[in-house]
Amino acid sequence: MSTIEWVAAGVSLAAVILAVRRSLLTFPVGIVGACLYGWVFFGSALYGNAALQLYFVAVQLDGWRHWHRADQAEGQVRPRTLTARQALVSAALTLAAVVGIGWTLASATDSQAPVADAAMTGLSVAAQLLQARRFVENWPVWIVVNSIGALLFWSQDLHVTSGLYALFLALALVGWAGWSKAMKKPL
Repeated sequence: MSTIEWVAAGVSLAAVILAVRRSLLTFPVGIVGACLYGWVFFGSALYGNAALQLYFVAVQLDGWRHWHRADQAEGQVRPRTLTARQALVSAALTLAAVVGIGWTLASATDSQAPVADAAMTGLSVAAQLLQARRFVENWPVWIVVNSIGALLFWSQDLHVTSGLYALFLALALVGWAGWSKAMKKPL
């Protein structure tokens, strides 16, 4: 357990707490956490998760811009929900990404856990994009990601990160409830 893993865990935990609270600060804090975890995951041969951190930086920059422009109620971003068509397209694209990433990791790298790494990567891409666009459905996807992550990182002796993902799981449940409640409030 390196010092950088501890710092990455603390910064990333702060970013998720800020996302649950619908704070714009989630984005700059999340960018720092993604950069730190990129280093940690690359050093652990979890290449899908390492590459995912680059994606997180890009999507968090876009989300920061998007949330800043969004209508804000009481200083917080108002969540919204996917249409049935959007949900179906999102699910199909996510499944295709998971399969493609899994095949690539299994056939072209020495990934330590290509199936779990691919599932986390593909689902995280979807969840981060849904979150950046203020869709409440990001939280159930994060619940799945965090469940997989807690087990994967434990198996890779990244115990701090495994514990962090267990906390993320609890925060995703809180975030889902809070965002769902915020959607029901009148403007």
